[in-house]
Amino acid sequence: MPSLLSNPVNLGQLTDVTKIGLVNWHKGAEIGMQKALAARSLYHEKRASELNEEHSGFNESGFSHVSGDDEAYALVSDTQGDTITLSQVKRTVRRKITEDLIEFNKYPRIGSLLRQTGSKLWRGYGLDLTHKFTFGASTSYTDRDGRVVTITGGDGAAWVANTHTLNNGDTYDNLITARLSESSLEDAMDLGNQMVDQNGEIVVPEFSALVTGPHTNTRHVAMKLTSQNKQVGSDLNDLNPFGGKLRHVVLPYLPTTGAGAYDTTKDRYWFVMDESLAKGDEQLISSVRTMPAPERPTIDPDTNTVQFKGKMRYDMGHLDSHFIVGSNAT
Repeated sequence: MPSLLSNPVNLGQLTDVTKIGLVNWHKGAEIGMQKALAARSLYHEKRASELNEEHSGFNESGFSHVSGDDEAYALVSDTQGDTITLSQVKRTVRRKITEDLIEFNKYPRIGSLLRQTGSKLWRGYGLDLTHKFTFGASTSYTDRDGRVVTITGGDGAAWVANTHTLNNGDTYDNLITARLSESSLEDAMDLGNQMVDQNGEIVVPEFSALVTGPHTNTRHVAMKLTSQNKQVGSDLNDLNPFGGKLRHVVLPYLPTTGAGAYDTTKDRYWFVMDESLAKGDEQLISSVRTMPAPERPTIDPDTNTVQFKGKMRYDMGHLDSHFIVGSNAT
C-alpha cells in the first residue's frame, strides 16, 4: 500500500473512516426506510429476475357452472386482460469524504454526512412508490432527474380516470373529485361496486385501505372514519359503518411535485383500495432487483478522498385499476 503510506492520511484513520462510514450508512438507511414503509405496504413487492419483465392479468370475476350426473365438468375460460412491461432503473448515490475531514478527525460530521447518504436511496424509493398515487390521474410526470415517467396501466389510461376501456369494449370509472367525507367515501365505494372486468362481469372490490397524505384535516377525517364507532359529527346513537373496516395509510410524500417538493394543490388527495386485489392478484407491482445497499468504499490516491457509493434497482407499475378509486380533491 505505498500510495497510502506516503500521504498524510494514515492507515488507522482510513480504517476508522471505513468502519464509521458503513455503520452510519446503515443507520441512515434505517431512518430513510421509515419513509417508504407505508407506500411499500400497498404494493406486491417481488424480486426482478430480468431487466425487462412482462406482467399479464386476466379477469377478476367469474362463476362456476352446473354439471349433471355423468356430465363433463364445465370448462371455464378467462379473457386475457391487460399487460405491462416493467424495465428496471438504477438509482445511485455517492458521497466524497475529503482528506481534511479525515486528517482532522471530523468524525461527527463524517457520520452525519454518511447517515444522510444512506437514507437517500430509501427516501427516493418511497417517493417513487408514492408518485404512483400523487400522479394517479395523469399518464406521466417528470421526476427529480428530469425523466418523463410514463405511469399508464395496460389499458393506456391513467391509474384513476373517468373512463377505462376493457378488451371487450366495456368501460368503468374510478375517479372522483370530492374531499374526503362519509358521503364521498360512500360514493367511491359505489363506483367500485359498478366496476366490470374483461368478461363483462362485476368485480366488487373489497376495499380495505383508505390512503391519504399528511394534510392535517384530511388525515383527521380519515382517522375518524376508520377508527370511530360513531359517525363523524352526528348524534351518539348513529353508528359509523366504516369504523374498524378500513386501514388508514398515510403517505408522507403524497403532496409533492415530481421532484419531491411540497405541493399544496395535492393536500386533499385520497384513495380507497382493495389490498387483496392489489397485492394478492399482483395488480400493483413493485419489481425490485437490488435493495438499497452500500458498495465497498474506494480511495482516490491523488486526493486522499474516500468515496462511499450505493445503488438500488427497481421499477413499478399496475396492470389495471379494479382495486382502487381515487379523488383529486382541491
